[in-house]
Amino acid sequence: MAVARRHPEPAPALPAARGVPVGWRWPAVVSAVIGLLTVPPIVIAALRAPAGTVFDGYVVIARDAYVYQSLWRAGWHGAWLFHPAFTSESLPGILLYPWYLWPAHLVGWLPAAWLYQVARLAAAAALLATIHLLTRELFRPRVLRRWAFTLGALGGGVGALLPRDVHLGPLTTHATEMSSPGSSVADLISMAPHLPWAMALVCWTMVVALRLRHPAGRWLTASGLVAVVAVQLIYPQLALLAVASIAGWALVRRCGPATRFVVAAVLIQLPYLGYLLSLWATAPDALRVIRPALDIGDPFGFLVLSHLVASGLILVAVFTRRLRGDLLLPALWIAGMTVFMVPDLVRPSDELLRLVPFVVDSLDHAHAHIAGWPE
Repeated sequence: MAVARRHPEPAPALPAARGVPVGWRWPAVVSAVIGLLTVPPIVIAALRAPAGTVFDGYVVIARDAYVYQSLWRAGWHGAWLFHPAFTSESLPGILLYPWYLWPAHLVGWLPAAWLYQVARLAAAAALLATIHLLTRELFRPRVLRRWAFTLGALGGGVGALLPRDVHLGPLTTHATEMSSPGSSVADLISMAPHLPWAMALVCWTMVVALRLRHPAGRWLTASGLVAVVAVQLIYPQLALLAVASIAGWALVRRCGPATRFVVAAVLIQLPYLGYLLSLWATAPDALRVIRPALDIGDPFGFLVLSHLVASGLILVAVFTRRLRGDLLLPALWIAGMTVFMVPDLVRPSDELLRLVPFVVDSLDHAHAHIAGWPE
């Protein structure tokens, strides 16, 4: 005879909290703080502008302000193609910088300085949100997600705490942020709006590729392809690097849907690449604004001073053989982006070569000192 047992009734489900979802509250607060920290320098510069002058809206790489603001004005006056402004040569208009030209047909009448600030903060929010989505796909523990998001946002380096020049034996080095702003996300969102937008779109393409490990709707693949096209219209080289990184990861992971996504992304880039190739053959001077590489000129400052913690964690992952699986995707991107920014890694500079005997001597002295310790 069965004995009836009373099972506890499940607790009633609590109503969902209104506003920001629970999983987004912490990254939303961090993103808001980072975004707001970029505002006071702008406000102070605007309030202290000398009488009879116009504040251009920039405190980081201010010389670029007039280029982007002139694009807004050109778009407001009906331009759809980019024309280099600072040249006396007669160059054809090209399909470049549509992120400034095309929206300006609707909002180009707004004051350019404050239009820039609104666009910059919107791009910053998009970038930090996609970084959060990427960390959710890569890591399951909440602590790892938060650390990954923090390091991704702040760069994981000590360059901001050091003086302009750092002397290490015969090597005089400096952090990347001292000469080439944009070495971290927190630095990048202080710059022109198209820069954080480009990185936000790159992060979204990686999120799409990772989510294709599981059955997904067609809208997800379509959004990834739109992101690839959008990145291509900002930086064609970044779009190629993103697709190449996803291709390497998909082949290693043998992920069929991600591989098909890569094939579609390559095909969808071909028309614009063919257009640029035809311009390069007929009017190469019109493409001078596209830089094939960003040589920061100081690999040590980039990899160690500006990314000390991040580079250290990557080395630990390599030596412990944990750099595999889904982590291979951001690893391929980091490797490709490092080569793009530091060509001297392929061709060592004279300063790095002079540092080798200094490091060897330092290791010898350390070994002799340790050998003299009493047992």
